[in-house]
Amino acid sequence: QFSQLVSGDVALLGGGPYMLCTDGQQLLRQVLHPEASRKNLVLPDTFFSFFDLRREFHVQHPSTCPARELTVATMAQDLGLETDATEDDFGVWEVKTMVAVILHLLEEPSGQLFSKAEVVKQKYETGPCSKADVVDSETVVRARGLPWQSSDQDVARFFKGLNI
Repeated sequence: QFSQLVSGDVALLGGGPYMLCTDGQQLLRQVLHPEASRKNLVLPDTFFSFFDLRREFHVQHPSTCPARELTVATMAQDLGLETDATEDDFGVWEVKTMVAVILHLLEEPSGQLFSKAEVVKQKYETGPCSKADVVDSETVVRARGLPWQSSDQDVARFFKGLNI
């Protein structure tokens, strides 16, 4: 429904491509994709590439805190943007503030912002692995919640959306 709504709104504004811009990548990679996979839902292509506003902000303002510690409020504050904190609905406030931050970043003379989208892999490719391959002794992989007799498909579904 979301994809249809946005596509309809974009068409009303003259059409053209669009891309998601998120506040961090965790909700898209670690919640939406795994949940869709568990429920055997097929997500539209729109959800497989996006811009991470925290990362884009950090590219333009590297002296601020690390990208993973940024919030929409701190980005707006660092830019000196006035935000309507009286908004009753936090989600609406956050989206309006994100739009203000994006518009401010686009006005800055950088040229490097919003040029390389994050990509969520739709398929994992198996790599050749043999018993002769040396595995670093410091390497530990623990997939809590994944049965030890899982198939390749089970493992791929378990890690769906993650950047591995």
